[in-house]
Amino acid sequence: MSLTEPHHVEFWEHGGATDLHLLLPLCRHHHDRLHRERWDVHLAADRSLTVRRDGQVIMTTGPPAEQWA
Repeated sequence: MSLTEPHHVEFWEHGGATDLHLLLPLCRHHHDRLHRERWDVHLAADRSLTVRRDGQVIMTTGPPAEQWA
């Protein structure tokens, strides 16, 4: 059993591609919340991530460590 689900950065039902570099692994709990609460997820070219809810930044990450990039 997988502990993560792929999230399409651009929603699949709105034409988002299924390319691996456009998917984020999320646990089921956060994947459900993302959709239910309509979080806005922005994945930059360096894979840094910004998550907003109701226009407010609720989480940011830097790019992955060099060994994971």
